[in-house]
Amino acid sequence: MLNQDLILEEFAMICWLLWHKRNKNRLHLPSEEYNQICPRAQALLKEFLMINAKEESVKLPKPSTPWRPPISHQYKVNFDGAIFQEAKMGGIGVVVRDQAGMVIATLSQRVITSPSAELIEARAARRAIQFAMEIGILDVQFEGDSETIIRELSNQEVMHNASGLIIEDAKALLHHFRRHLFTHTRRSGNSVAHALARRALDIPNFSVWMEDAPPDIIPILYSDFLAI
Repeated sequence: MLNQDLILEEFAMICWLLWHKRNKNRLHLPSEEYNQICPRAQALLKEFLMINAKEESVKLPKPSTPWRPPISHQYKVNFDGAIFQEAKMGGIGVVVRDQAGMVIATLSQRVITSPSAELIEARAARRAIQFAMEIGILDVQFEGDSETIIRELSNQEVMHNASGLIIEDAKALLHHFRRHLFTHTRRSGNSVAHALARRALDIPNFSVWMEDAPPDIIPILYSDFLAI
């Protein structure tokens, strides 16, 4: 049993796992038995607390910006890019959530890229817009942690810098949406997309999870969920 002080956190994790089981049952996918939900919730919560304890023991405190849900009746699409210098590859991570913080879809994709943070962030933004189109959402708030890319996406002028062609490709897709908005956040508010981008090195091409996420991403999602 976990500490009684964590009963609300354990309850939230149980609700999260029940929601995942419902989605898997609806899609006729294998899922955990109901009698395994509570032990699984306790195990995930212990893992989450252990990871946080390790991070706090080696890192100095710094300002943190939590993930925030989108405005009413919109979806939030967070995106991020990562560069793997030795492999000469890049990673793209995208997560789509609703106003309750529930996952609609996640994506992790490996790409060949030049060693430019600006270019991989631009590609991540374009892929996020494409992904939102593919899953059929119309009212979207796109959010990333690169101020430059968010500013360029919001700018009506044609971009002529290194990432300009990619940005213009991305902006050309925006007419497919009923409403869209671009917002900037810190890395701490974009941690799920960042983790999805980092794990892309370990997959052959790309992976998509509908109403779900990889097991190693769930503790990060849970942390965001608790901060709402």
